[in-house]
Amino acid sequence: TTLNSIAWEAFATGSPLVVKAVRGVRRRRTLKADRAEIVGALLSAARGQDGVKALRDVALILTLSDTGLRRAECASLRVRDLDLPNRAAWVQGKGQQGERVAADLSADAVAALRAYLDARGSLDADAPAFASADPFGKGTGALTPDGIRCVLVSLSRRAGLPSAVKPHDLRRLGARTLALSGASAESIREWGRWSDLRMPSLYIGQADELARGAVERLAELRRADPDGPAVR
Repeated sequence: TTLNSIAWEAFATGSPLVVKAVRGVRRRRTLKADRAEIVGALLSAARGQDGVKALRDVALILTLSDTGLRRAECASLRVRDLDLPNRAAWVQGKGQQGERVAADLSADAVAALRAYLDARGSLDADAPAFASADPFGKGTGALTPDGIRCVLVSLSRRAGLPSAVKPHDLRRLGARTLALSGASAESIREWGRWSDLRMPSLYIGQADELARGAVERLAELRRADPDGPAVR
């Protein structure tokens, strides 16, 4: 087979074996879907659960989707960091020297966070914003970065998505959606809390490529049907 021949060639030449993973193809296909469609599927799966876990997972998805928080940033949030009246979550971004910045929250995310926090009862300011559902209560009680990833993977399966959505995928989808909507590199940088404009510029470049691709596709359709009806 082709795979066997590739493996034999790699063995004979001493080169690394690189085979395109089916999982990677599925993942790219999933992330090509509309952001609202992906988030909607995850939210439906979260709401289909029971009790406080459902409330937590809905609040978690909306928070990640709104803010583009990295999973470690989200796991480090404490109750005191949630400024719900001003629709903000205060976070210390990656590589920032003690500086905290406000990540904006939508009205939907604020409502979901309120419902989740109310269901947990009276909480200390140092309590984790997102608590683990571990029945044995090990550790600090906070949902860990790996725990956040596991929540999204589990919800992806429940939603029937072709591939698991990871926390960073929601960050990528958010940045891509902003770029496609015409947001500036600086506004995307502020949303994602990047230290410079390199990553935002990359997303804008990808959006430009998608726009050019759409134009080329329209041209292909026109050439395929040159006698089609005239546009009025």
